[in-house]
Amino acid sequence: MRVIFFLLLSSSFFAQPHEIDSLKAVIQKQKADSNLVNQYHVLASKYFFVERDSAMHYILKSKLLAEKLNYKRGLSNAFFQLGYADYQNGNFFKTIEHWNASLALKNQMNDKSGVAKVLGSLGAVYISQSNFPKALELCNKALFIYDSIQDQAGSVYQLGNIAIIHQYNKDYNKAIETYKRVVDICLKLNDERGLALQYGNLGSAYHAMKEFTTAIEYVEQALSLFDKMSDMEHQALMLTTLGACYENLGELDKAMDYHFKSIAIAEKNNYQMALGLAYFNMGNIELKQKKYKDAQNHLAKCLSFAKSGGNLEQQSNVHKSLSFLDSLQGNFKGAFLNHRLYKILEDSIYNENKRKDLTRIELNYEFQKKEMANKAEQDLKDAVYVAEHKKQKMILALVSGILFILGLFAIFIFRSLKTTRKQKMAIEVKNKETELQKKIIEEKNKDITDSIIYAKRIQKAMMPNDVLIQKNLIKLKKNG
Repeated sequence: MRVIFFLLLSSSFFAQPHEIDSLKAVIQKQKADSNLVNQYHVLASKYFFVERDSAMHYILKSKLLAEKLNYKRGLSNAFFQLGYADYQNGNFFKTIEHWNASLALKNQMNDKSGVAKVLGSLGAVYISQSNFPKALELCNKALFIYDSIQDQAGSVYQLGNIAIIHQYNKDYNKAIETYKRVVDICLKLNDERGLALQYGNLGSAYHAMKEFTTAIEYVEQALSLFDKMSDMEHQALMLTTLGACYENLGELDKAMDYHFKSIAIAEKNNYQMALGLAYFNMGNIELKQKKYKDAQNHLAKCLSFAKSGGNLEQQSNVHKSLSFLDSLQGNFKGAFLNHRLYKILEDSIYNENKRKDLTRIELNYEFQKKEMANKAEQDLKDAVYVAEHKKQKMILALVSGILFILGLFAIFIFRSLKTTRKQKMAIEVKNKETELQKKIIEEKNKDITDSIIYAKRIQKAMMPNDVLIQKNLIKLKKNG
């Protein structure tokens, strides 16, 4: 049996299948410009998980119009969607070709978020091809960019893919720890698709640890969310994963029911990745049931899908099962050849050099992360110093300005006081002069008054009064 890891591609690519009719109505009225390219892109996204042929129709229309308009962003998005379609069909070589074309355009536009999205998605392809050192390198690059632009949603997807690499490397505890960390972030971001994929990955990890009941619980949660989103492709993948879990619990009939349900969905929609996985899981159950012809048929179909897409791990697993099948049927030469191919492929996937490369890349990432943290800390200190220095300069300028204004005010007051003092002194001098003149006048008036009084006294003294004259007259009369 085999379960699949659910790789996290950019959430911005996907959309739920609603409002398709209204979008088509808008497109009918839209002129052939960049907005129409964008509308094609959105419509293709909404069709992707419900009607793949319609999705491809609008992807190709967006690509042709973007090329005609020389609209780089639209063309880049079209290449990315084409690459994802190739990825779901198991054609990893074409996926890489299309996504590299998308990456080149996004680099030309200096679209950091877009570059990170494509790098992380390429990392997912290399995981599927079992090239884990290359995958880890690309995922780390994407993670650095997302962290630098503070895109938490983008960062969480890369953490999920890095956890898958840990799981491939059989570091299950580290993988589960990271998956749960991603689940917590997806819950905070209300990211249902990311949450569903992580539940699927947790189910896969617990399955690898032979904790099948716990694995089933997580896969059923994932299946419920994908059903809610009408994501038929991932429903098919979850169904065959549940079948693999029940196979390990010994419930072979129940396991086969899940695989048949998966195949029914996958065949109807040409989901080759789900088909390959379901065929492989069915083939292994049929080996246990001694249905060798059916097992041979299903394993051969799975091998064909794995070879066309360059999926080394799936090829390795199929050759291992075919070796067992050949030995059960007495075809020891075939068993030997298949076992040899299995070992060659397994060694190419899990050899010691690759493990060393993974360790080196992880250590390099941790070093770069530490350097980035140190740089960020130093940048913060520098920013604080610059801000503090700027603040001090502003305070100094403000204080200087206030002191200058106070100085001007003091000069003004001093001059005003000086002027007031001069005016007061002038008034005092004038008052004194006036007082002096008044005294002089008063003294003159007194002298005049005294002179008049004195003259009157002299006059009075020289002239007898009326009584005396009268007496003298009377006396004269008597004598006369």
